[in-house]
Amino acid sequence: MKNTILIALATITVTTAVAQQGPPRPRRDDPQAIDAAAAAPWLMTLRTQRISQTLGVPEERAKGIAQRWSIYDRDFLQRARQMMQLRNRFNQVLMGPGGEDDKNAQLKPLLDQFLEQRHQQQELKLKFEDDIRAQLSPAQQVRLIILVDDLQKTIREGIREAVKEGRQRRMN
Repeated sequence: MKNTILIALATITVTTAVAQQGPPRPRRDDPQAIDAAAAAPWLMTLRTQRISQTLGVPEERAKGIAQRWSIYDRDFLQRARQMMQLRNRFNQVLMGPGGEDDKNAQLKPLLDQFLEQRHQQQELKLKFEDDIRAQLSPAQQVRLIILVDDLQKTIREGIREAVKEGRQRRMN
């Protein structure tokens, strides 16, 4: 299960890279990058199957929903990266030299950017759900919301686990 989660997470990253720059070129010394590149179609297939089974829609329609989901992932991850950069800047300013007034002056525009990014991320999720829900019955809509939330939760847990394992490896 853990490997499945890690592959799914890596696939989201690969999907983002493909959408932004074309197919990634895995480094020969990085087996995870090679696995992630091979897993991109796997994630689309997994999502298509889960959507088709959960919502009871034909495979072609499920594939369209899965493709829209990949677009959502790409946009969400782009915002998440930007928010992480802003968080890093927060820490630099907070830990850096200067008084509270100087730090407040430096942090205000960063905070505004961060809050805007967070708002945009929330809007992305709502737009994604609205785009998909418009084609579905109320029961299918609820099933889709649960499916998306469950898979996203699984991915988040996989990220936490991967980070924890990475920290443990560095400590050993």
